[in-house]
Amino acid sequence: MRVTLKKDLGSSAGLYLLVFSLLVLPLVFVNDILDPCLAPRYSFLGILVFLLAIFSFFQKSWPIPKLGGVFLLFIIIEGISVISSHSPSEAMGPLLRDLLLLGFMLLVFPLATVPRAKFLVARVITVVSLIISAYAIYQLNHFQAWQDGEMLYQVTSFMGHRNLLASAILLSWPWLLFLSLKGRSFWRFLGILGLLISLFLIVILESRTVWLAAIAFVVVYGSSTLISKLIVKLKAKYWLIIFSAFILSTLMAFVIIKQKQEGGLRKAQELKTSVNISSQEEKNFTVSERLLLWKATLNMVWDNGWGGVGAGNWKIQFPAYGSDIWRARQGMVQFQRPHNDFLWVLSELGILGLLSYLTIFILLIFSAFKSISNTALSKVERQFIRLLLAGLVAYLVVAFFSFPRERLFHQIVLYLGIAFILSYGKKAELKTTFAFPLKTLTAIIGLLGLTFGLNWWQGERLSLKINQARTEGNWAALLAYADELKGNKFYQIDPVSIPISFYRGLAHLNLQNYSQSKIDFEKAFRLHPNNIHVINNLANINLLQGEVDAAIKFYQKALEVSPKYLDGALNLMSAYYNVGRIQDAYDFLLKYEPIFAVDRPDHPSLGAYRKAIVMAQLRFITEPMSLQRQEYWLSLPEEQILIFYDEARKQKISLEEKLEQASLSFYF
Repeated sequence: MRVTLKKDLGSSAGLYLLVFSLLVLPLVFVNDILDPCLAPRYSFLGILVFLLAIFSFFQKSWPIPKLGGVFLLFIIIEGISVISSHSPSEAMGPLLRDLLLLGFMLLVFPLATVPRAKFLVARVITVVSLIISAYAIYQLNHFQAWQDGEMLYQVTSFMGHRNLLASAILLSWPWLLFLSLKGRSFWRFLGILGLLISLFLIVILESRTVWLAAIAFVVVYGSSTLISKLIVKLKAKYWLIIFSAFILSTLMAFVIIKQKQEGGLRKAQELKTSVNISSQEEKNFTVSERLLLWKATLNMVWDNGWGGVGAGNWKIQFPAYGSDIWRARQGMVQFQRPHNDFLWVLSELGILGLLSYLTIFILLIFSAFKSISNTALSKVERQFIRLLLAGLVAYLVVAFFSFPRERLFHQIVLYLGIAFILSYGKKAELKTTFAFPLKTLTAIIGLLGLTFGLNWWQGERLSLKINQARTEGNWAALLAYADELKGNKFYQIDPVSIPISFYRGLAHLNLQNYSQSKIDFEKAFRLHPNNIHVINNLANINLLQGEVDAAIKFYQKALEVSPKYLDGALNLMSAYYNVGRIQDAYDFLLKYEPIFAVDRPDHPSLGAYRKAIVMAQLRFITEPMSLQRQEYWLSLPEEQILIFYDEARKQKISLEEKLEQASLSFYF
């Protein structure tokens, strides 16, 4: 069927650009960088916003949603957080991303009013869903994931992760269902086919979060008409009272809870959950680990003011709170996000940021319910809004257990749905005097997004090469790659929270350029003061240069961040030992013996450290003894002294007391 468009060059061109861009979006995927999706799609969104802004100059009018101010309020709060963040360069990425998405929504909004636009978009998203699903099915066969559940993690299609794939497929449901119900002939067939395949994949991929979100989708879609009738019965002023009460009660609850917390005592605490798990289960990614992420994030919230730690800075502050989580103890994993978008926003932007973020969705849901009850709209339009509403709620469920806010495919599909929901609500016509500068500003934001994305892309590509050179021990090559990034102000920390200057310091250290290595490690420490690898290596270089007191200070700092960092504990024991602080080294050994017993009983270096420190302690405590007694104890085999040491530990007495006990059995 031929689609009729308004006779408006800007709207027509913009709509077809949107359709083409959505079709290309999943294919914006590059394998030669650390994260194959984020930087390329960031760049792609920048180009798309810029081109849509250019086409908007040819539109006869530019209506904007009245709810646009709520989105802007959230971005203003996010922008203010950049000032207080530890690393403003890390904050710029999320801030610019949200500006791009707001610009995208405002530019799509007038296109959503074009007749039949929803059918065009539904068709292209159906095709996109089929492309994503087809590649996922290919991977299911290729990796034999039917037979081996562990191989399901290899099934990522164009999304980079199994769970992200499942949630991306779910977000296409409103459009697939709409085409299945209201499309004609071939397109209805494609809609039904896409829906069945997506349902099959969601079941197969075993993402419990997406299963829960799918249930929420069905429940909301089924009950939306009834709920909308109840909502419209209450006058707007009553809803305003309810909403105001929600805001005030949330603020009061935050203040009360925050005041009850003991300030400054939650860093590097041992984290516990109410879930009983074995030590072996703790070493895997479990539901309990996610609960620990949330608990540590809340500790971060209570330790910071109303403004949070700053956009993009959760990953920099988190190690000081979540280092007791098994995979974080030895720096094996540097967590990048709390797996809960709402906690993520709360920790980075504070309570006002979270409230403004929640307000966006509350008002969107309220607007959708009002439109569903608007009899001036056709049944097709109201059914379409019901589907978009169900998709919005499904997204919120996913966001509670995952991180779709970070993934640009998910965000573009989300903001596309938002634009269509708002297109049926209240709108205002922007006057030409305001429209022109706003369109120009949006185009500039698009170019800034493209610039940031390309710099990010370059950083990701070189970071991959840096890690390869590090694995090979090719320090000259590593240094060359890291030097290429020296002028990149948008990429100073890689996706695993390691500053690029750390890699330069590591290369210089291995090339024995110690003075330059120290400069680079110090810069890395300023960028990320809670990364235990950075702190440990800064301590090492100080020790190599003979600055023992500084080295000990940084070893202590590493253990403040991660009290169960075993290599750091051994390094501090060694430093104490080498400067003659034998009692400190011995006390530290006693303190860490139980931790080694649980976390790493087979540590290859522990035995040698234990023997050296215990024998040094023996010499220290026998110095005041008579020559005969001193010679006797020092003449005993080291194995016997270590037995005394182990018995003293179990009895919780000092080695000296143990020797006194043993001396009762001998004649001197």
